[in-house]
Amino acid sequence: MNSLFKLEINKLLSKKLIFLWLVLIIFNLDTRINGNLSSQQFIVEALSNHYYTIYFMIPMFLLMIISGLDDDYQYALIRSKTYWNYFKSKIYAYGIFSILFVLSQSLIIVIMSIGLRNDNSFENINSMLYEVLYFYSSKFTNPSEIVLYMTIYMVLGFFMTSLLICTISHYFSKKTSIKIIIFVYLLSAISIKTTSLKFVSFLFINTYIIFHHSFIFGFGIIPNLIIEILFILMLCKINKDYGNKVLP
Repeated sequence: MNSLFKLEINKLLSKKLIFLWLVLIIFNLDTRINGNLSSQQFIVEALSNHYYTIYFMIPMFLLMIISGLDDDYQYALIRSKTYWNYFKSKIYAYGIFSILFVLSQSLIIVIMSIGLRNDNSFENINSMLYEVLYFYSSKFTNPSEIVLYMTIYMVLGFFMTSLLICTISHYFSKKTSIKIIIFVYLLSAISIKTTSLKFVSFLFINTYIIFHHSFIFGFGIIPNLIIEILFILMLCKINKDYGNKVLP
């Protein structure tokens, strides 16, 4: 299990992550230099940038997960003896990678915030320039309170997404799997324009990754977290009970 876990982590940690860090810095550089936000407000604003998350962060995460699926599939299955053992190594690897993926970018944002004034409040927020911060001001008492919730929510959402990709790739051909994943992503890419369609919001993966989208597109934090956890458990159940039946 340890060797398979290390193998999975090594495949996931690639130079693509460094490229994503650079894009993250570029996306938030103008707000850091020309904005009038405090350190705490800047961190929340940067973590809430749904354009960066939907058009760069999510696609790169999908690409990194997909690129490591087929490298040593047969070898890993032989060493694992059962598909469930193989899938458990994926669970551990994807869990750690999701944490590293999110925390590394959060750390960069925190570093970028160094030097800004200290103001852990929502006072004097320009509602036209910083709509998300203004939105949060009606639901939370201070910016720092949100950061932990946002980070945990994002980690769990990416973890769920990675298990979904792994499951799809096992039960469908590579060509079909890619088409399904692209379709799921495109739903998220256009979801910003469909805020009125809440009855299909559970199909948008950004609803389970971007914190404020859980309010706007989804059913709220608690219902969305319950859906995520149940979906993760369902994927584990499917792979445990039926994974061996479709082995190549």
